[in-house]
Amino acid sequence: MTGLLLLGLGLAALGIALLELLIRRADVAAALIFGSVVVQAYFDNMERVPALALPGGVKVYLTDMVASLILGAAVLRLLRLPSFDRFQRWLLLLGVLLLVALVRGLAAFGMQPSIADFRQSLFFGGVAVYFATFPPAVRLYDRIGRIWLAMTIPMMILVCLRWLAVFAGIDLGVPASEYGADAAIRVIDGPYTFFLAHAFLLTIPAWLRGGQERWIRWISVLLLLFCLVLNRRTVWLAIVVGVAVLMLRDRRLGRRALLLLSLGAVMTAVAFVWLGGLQEGSEPVTQEGSGNLDWRVQGWEELLAAWSHSPTDWAIGQPMGHGFARQIKGIETNSHPLRMACGARGPRTRR
Repeated sequence: MTGLLLLGLGLAALGIALLELLIRRADVAAALIFGSVVVQAYFDNMERVPALALPGGVKVYLTDMVASLILGAAVLRLLRLPSFDRFQRWLLLLGVLLLVALVRGLAAFGMQPSIADFRQSLFFGGVAVYFATFPPAVRLYDRIGRIWLAMTIPMMILVCLRWLAVFAGIDLGVPASEYGADAAIRVIDGPYTFFLAHAFLLTIPAWLRGGQERWIRWISVLLLLFCLVLNRRTVWLAIVVGVAVLMLRDRRLGRRALLLLSLGAVMTAVAFVWLGGLQEGSEPVTQEGSGNLDWRVQGWEELLAAWSHSPTDWAIGQPMGHGFARQIKGIETNSHPLRMACGARGPRTRR
């Protein structure tokens, strides 16, 4: 009993120390967020991640702890602000809607399903509010960008280790990706490939303007290579659009940005065809009634129909815990629609 008490006091002291640090250092918060993303990618499935079991069957995962700390720091920082700007007010309104949805979900579905649904929004909402409390600062953004690039290194190492297990049969004890056939080349889930793609976009100014450390250019090449080989078509499109946005936002990039955009588009088109992007098995993706694209479109149609049952749902959304269960051509799925949109792994389905 004494040991548990001491452990609890130690964890509480650690939490208070981290909270105090997060109030002052946004770059530390960024490191915690990026680190938790890498940990999630390593375990691949949330059920594999070590967690604390709470009464009511609720499990607290690493991302929940990080999100709770950052949300607590965000609230404390908000209390210190003399006034809120427009962007902060909109985020606070979003937070109120999420809390209302959580209360409705607890009343309608119970604690476990509503909390499980809420944690997906908690991470985004808490992080958004937290960083919105810091004024824009070039040096801060530069540190966060460098931390992001550094965290892509263990992510790429993870990809290489899984490729070794898949293609060379060398298993070094790294948990395999959950879905077998889909994981042959796509050994990390879609959101984690986006994690690499966004980091690549951060390196583009280093190529176009020069004057940056050489390691940034080296890691830029590796990031682009990994994004292409991981064969996520949505990620390829996002990279091309991202380069175009950078070119339009900063006219000083000029012809070099246009050249980079054209080269990226050609590389994306070649990789798209070479890696079988036009095929879904033996059938074209765009064929009516089959293919991944058609499946996603119909999934959104079913969701929008389910979300429009009443004016309340249109105004404040459905309660947490409602889930995303729907039927598409006789197949039942509960895949999150945003995970489908960013090229996440195959849907959890049953006939």
